[in-house]
Amino acid sequence: MLVARHQAARARMELLRGVRGDPDQERSARPRRPVAELLDTAAELRAERRRRAEAEAAREALRQQQREAARQRRLDELARDPETAWARAGELIGTKVPARYDDAVTLLVDLRDLARRDGRAGEFERRFAALREEHLRKPSLIARFDRAGLNVGGVRPGAR
Repeated sequence: MLVARHQAARARMELLRGVRGDPDQERSARPRRPVAELLDTAAELRAERRRRAEAEAAREALRQQQREAARQRRLDELARDPETAWARAGELIGTKVPARYDDAVTLLVDLRDLARRDGRAGEFERRFAALREEHLRKPSLIARFDRAGLNVGGVRPGAR
């Protein structure tokens, strides 16, 4: 009847009220909470989120310190015999297996960082430049060098 009198919105509302129940009945059945209580709860939730974030940041800082300590131990170990590490990098590259290139790049990054730490960056750059020149025809390897930031003279490829 309401639809026939162009009151479709009212007909829809009454139909929904019949299916869902009166919204006022639902509202009054729930306990009401004072605004102050809602604000306190919100403040508690924010404080808890902040505590969790701070705890996660502290855990991440500890993990980072542990990673850095492990890296320094790895560099100290590498410093005992860098020539073996250079030879190993050459062997890995010589396999011509792209998956081994990643291992070689990791080793070369460690050698670079060791050289920087020990004040021998120039020596590393000379040796690396020769290695890179020797393997220029291996685009997969060269791309890995570039992604790892291994470049000659500290210049990114394409920036010369």
